[in-house]
Amino acid sequence: YYSAHRPHLRILHRRLGPVQTVAVLVTGLSGLVMAAQAHAGPIAGFGFALHSLGTMGTVVVAAYYASRGEWPRHRLWARRCVLLLLAPLLLRLMTGFTIVTHLDTPNAYRCIAWLSWMLPMGVHEFCYARVGRIHNSSKPSLSLPSQF
Repeated sequence: YYSAHRPHLRILHRRLGPVQTVAVLVTGLSGLVMAAQAHAGPIAGFGFALHSLGTMGTVVVAAYYASRGEWPRHRLWARRCVLLLLAPLLLRLMTGFTIVTHLDTPNAYRCIAWLSWMLPMGVHEFCYARVGRIHNSSKPSLSLPSQF
């Protein structure tokens, strides 16, 4: 978004985009490995696995749209990817809150494993459906490209 109006940043963004895509895919694969070893059990592990798959999926779709020059759709999927990349920070904040309030139980952690990424994505999709289309004349689709 920020590089669209700054030519020197646009060039840097285009060069670093493939590097970021590979880095996110490697991160997602490592997330899958860690999900299989979740201390809170298979429910949390499944949530972490879906989070990793979602992160990898969003970066692939964002890269696909960038390669086709479909910038509004690229930005939409890149925002989704950034939200999923920031979800572990929210997980740490939520976990810290449960520790401070003495609510840290395995069940709380299982819920946090899901809420840490589903909550930001849900808010984003709600806001996009309500407001985003008003500001975007090309109205990018919420769905995957038909080639997938």
